[in-house]
Amino acid sequence: VISILNFIMSTGNVMVTGSNTIHIRSGIRIESLSDKYLRGALQLHNAFTGNTGKKCLGCCSYRFCPENMSTWGDPYKKDPRRMEFCAVAIQTITNENNDFGDGDYTEKQHIPRFEERVIGLAPLVDNKMAREYFSSLLHKDIHDGEFYLEEMCVLPEFRGQGIGTEILRWCDRMVMKEGGSYMTLGVVNGNPARNLYERHGFVETSSDCLFVYCLLGRPYGRCGGVMMEKVFEIEDQNDKPTYPSGEIMIENLEISVMERD
Repeated sequence: VISILNFIMSTGNVMVTGSNTIHIRSGIRIESLSDKYLRGALQLHNAFTGNTGKKCLGCCSYRFCPENMSTWGDPYKKDPRRMEFCAVAIQTITNENNDFGDGDYTEKQHIPRFEERVIGLAPLVDNKMAREYFSSLLHKDIHDGEFYLEEMCVLPEFRGQGIGTEILRWCDRMVMKEGGSYMTLGVVNGNPARNLYERHGFVETSSDCLFVYCLLGRPYGRCGGVMMEKVFEIEDQNDKPTYPSGEIMIENLEISVMERD
C-alpha cells in the first residue's frame, strides 16, 4: 500500500486535505507554514524584497535593511491562523551518505539523509489576523469576506514550472474552506507575474502611482501598481473547489498496518 501511495505522490497532483498539503510532484509540496520553516520563509521574503529592485522613495534599496525574525515573524508567532493560511512550497532533497556506524563492517551502508528548503511563499490574511506593519501600509483595510495575499514569491530557478499556479490553487482552497468571498492582491506595474494572476481569474480593481512609488520605487521600470481581485462563487456551504482533470484528491487518508502471527 505504501509503495502505491509513494508512486501516486511521485506523479504529482495529489492533495491530502486533512493536513492542507498538496504534493505537486516528486520532492516538492505545498503546505501551511510551521515553526520549522519560519526562518527559511523569512530568508525567501528578504530575498524577494531585496533582490527585485524594490526601493523606498526610489533610492533606498530594501536589500540593505532586511527584516528580522522579531519584526516579520512576530505576527506568525502570535496568531496561529497566520501560520495556517500562509503557503510555503518545500523542496525535499534526498542524499545518500556513507555511514559505517559503530561496528566493523566490510561493506558500506547507505543511509538516506533528507534536506529541505523553502522555495515558495504566499501569506494570506483576513481582517481578524495580526499583520506585519509594511503589509498594512500597502493594503490598509481588509473587509469581511476578503483574504489579502500579502506577497507571492518563488525562487528564480523554480519559476515557469507551475509552482506559482499550484500555490494560487492552494490559496483558493483555503479561502473557500474558510467561507471567504474574494481574494485580493497588489502587483507593481511591469511585473510579469500579473499574467499569472490574470490567468488565474484576477481582475484589476484600482490603481495607484505615487504611493506605490514611495514604498517600492520602480522595480520593473514602471511607476505605480494595481490592486486585483478574484471573486469566489459559492452556491452553498457544501460546495468544494474543483480541480483540473487528472488531479487526484485524497481526503482524511488513514493507513493501518497489522502484524501477522
